[in-house]
Amino acid sequence: MKEKIIDNLIKAARSPEGFFAVVFILSELIISLSRFELSMAYLLNKIFFAAIAGFTIGVMLSLIPKKAGRVIGVSCSVLFTLYLLVQLIYSSVFKNFWSLSATGSVAGQAFDYKTTILKAVKREIVPFLLIILLSVLVIIAIIKWIDLSIHHWEKYLLNIFILAGAIIYFMLLLQAEGDDWDSPATLMKEYSSVEQSVEKLGIVETMLRDGIYMVFEKNSTVDGNADTAFETVS
Repeated sequence: MKEKIIDNLIKAARSPEGFFAVVFILSELIISLSRFELSMAYLLNKIFFAAIAGFTIGVMLSLIPKKAGRVIGVSCSVLFTLYLLVQLIYSSVFKNFWSLSATGSVAGQAFDYKTTILKAVKREIVPFLLIILLSVLVIIAIIKWIDLSIHHWEKYLLNIFILAGAIIYFMLLLQAEGDDWDSPATLMKEYSSVEQSVEKLGIVETMLRDGIYMVFEKNSTVDGNADTAFETVS
């Protein structure tokens, strides 16, 4: 019985949906614990969204041929790692987070401070190295370990039920936290503050929402107080 449970856990971990769900959760924890220390507030929101996003991406990768899936998986992992490192250093130097959609040329000016950035890397060396280590392990696993075989239809049907249940629970969780102007539920509906989005919904949600916002709502702007009011942290 015990061996069967362990075997099922290994199979779940090797599946792309299970694997990427875990990777996104670990990435979320690294950023959250480094930026918000040991605060447990909103941590469940972040874990649930990261798991849902990772699970969905894994399912999508399982729908395409293995070789293409591995190439796309590795490419996305590299880009995701760069995004996390930028956010880590940026938030260490400034009292806010970087936004793809609203920062514009100001971000370029911010990253001209090479000496400040090097100091920030030294200051954030533990999470910095953890992100790189996680990325290396993820790339190796994508190439050598996870099973990117196309699933049987029964597995996809099960995945749909799992995703539906997780999304419903996540939305109920957000509603239970209220609907004030700065509540997680409101932030999900109205993307107005990068800083609050990272704090209350997580870096994964912010990255995905920021990308969507940049493409489909590029004529709008995110609240400048969240990502353009730069103040160097000593």
